[in-house]
Amino acid sequence: MTQGEETHMDKDDFAEFSRLIVTQIRENEEHPLHRFCACGYYPDFFSMFETLYKRGYLNTHKRKKAFLNRLQLRGSYDEMKFCQGVSELLFLYYAVDRHLDFSADQKLLTDANTDVDLQIKEGDFRYNIEIKCPAFEMDHWNVLKIDPSFRALPDRESHLREMCKLESEIAQPAVEKSGGRFTHYEVKKIADEKLRDFLRSGQSKFPESDDRSINILAVSVPINNFENYWSFLFNQFSGLFVREQNGICPPAEYDKVDIVYLTSLVTGHLRPRDGYNSWDLSSCCNLLCRNPFSRKYRRQSYRGYEEATRILPNSTERFDAFYAEFKVYAEERQLPLQGLMFSAFLAEHFPHLWNQ
Repeated sequence: MTQGEETHMDKDDFAEFSRLIVTQIRENEEHPLHRFCACGYYPDFFSMFETLYKRGYLNTHKRKKAFLNRLQLRGSYDEMKFCQGVSELLFLYYAVDRHLDFSADQKLLTDANTDVDLQIKEGDFRYNIEIKCPAFEMDHWNVLKIDPSFRALPDRESHLREMCKLESEIAQPAVEKSGGRFTHYEVKKIADEKLRDFLRSGQSKFPESDDRSINILAVSVPINNFENYWSFLFNQFSGLFVREQNGICPPAEYDKVDIVYLTSLVTGHLRPRDGYNSWDLSSCCNLLCRNPFSRKYRRQSYRGYEEATRILPNSTERFDAFYAEFKVYAEERQLPLQGLMFSAFLAEHFPHLWNQ
């Protein structure tokens, strides 16, 4: 679907569909568009909606239905389905708004009943994009959360043994000494297995890329989970893009995924703020993470990565420069990167997302 100039708009149909959306928002008090209707979040949404309609993307009943489903505006509201749906929608909107040539729900494998969420076409080149949003836990003020972030031990048994020690010697005493501030503790599950499953899912949907294509797995996470997901890929102990023997998943099970596009886009829909547009992918923190174990790169076929940094909004170059400088700073002062680097980077470059 090539998105050119605005198409002829059926004003009656547009008005009717708009009324339906407004009615659904009003009737669902849990929906972000209801809860944040007094903020810029609400008019920004309708600006996006109008652009999609005028450019002809919502010109069929099937697409209108998919639009409502993605936004959880049909029936009861489910937050995680909304986060997954809005993640998909923002990539579609980005393609429409930038007049890109694209196809949604594109079937790429003839021998499997699967498709990828989005394929962007640029000349003879194809960007195949699968979009995932992990389920995440909501924090409760009276629960002490223990977050191990990533696996720092070589095997599961060693990890479990050390976690039991942490719980008995640190977590439980902290609860008992909190004076009622915490009622109990919970150990967060390391979400690297979620990322592993996303990589495997991409593996099952992507064909092997060549000199005219690249496979991109987009992972949409809240900003407070951003560092953890980056660490699942790049920590020195068990990083999926660092160690072949990572204790989680052999690279052969995700070697058709060339890039993970890590994005914070759901943040603006969980906690919208005036002053930035939650419906614009360009307002998010986005990093392109290259998989060194992909078949494409092992063949030394590099076409597509630099092009992806141009066609998809990202802060990869800025982050790489910040990382190199901060690593020297931390090593000189014997400080850990984990827990400090992303806090500093996000506070400096994305305060509208981080300082909430």
